[in-house]
Amino acid sequence: MRLRFSASFFALWATLCGPLFAAGYHYQVDVTSHLVEDSAGNLSSLKLSWLYDRSVSFLLFDDEMARQSERAQNLVMLGERIVSDLQEYSFHASLQVDGASQPFVAVTDYKLRLNRDRRLQLDFTLALAQPVALAGKQIEIKWWDPTGTGALLYPSADHFSMDSAYANCSVELENYPDAEHGELSQVVRLQCP
Repeated sequence: MRLRFSASFFALWATLCGPLFAAGYHYQVDVTSHLVEDSAGNLSSLKLSWLYDRSVSFLLFDDEMARQSERAQNLVMLGERIVSDLQEYSFHASLQVDGASQPFVAVTDYKLRLNRDRRLQLDFTLALAQPVALAGKQIEIKWWDPTGTGALLYPSADHFSMDSAYANCSVELENYPDAEHGELSQVVRLQCP
């Protein structure tokens, strides 16, 4: 049996899950990122891995979709749909250098996997529209879902890494544990000498 994902499938899924979300259903995405430099030593992109919690992973990719014979094809189709939806929201990302927002280009490099704990993991690259020098600058990276349904968080500072050009940058994770529904719950701040 082949499973096809269509707009009607996702509309049905959203309708069925709507009561869950309205009742305060929340999920967490564990973020891991690596800042990538270009040949001139400027920040060019962020390599990211989003690890969805088990509950939302199962809602998006249930047992029937995870059957071995169809798994790879279903992951490709679901990955395409997730990336397409996230493009509309700029991947819930904000990157500012000295207070100036840095735009991203459309994501084309991504892969969705189901790990051994049955959690969906989306690996992708967010490339900046223009590389930016970081020397002597303050950088802020923010992730948030304005609907308040998903919390995108670095579980710890070791989930954040940088190429060698940024080895002397200081990194601080600032958490907002009392954040309200849809508010920012974490900020990454870098100061580069």
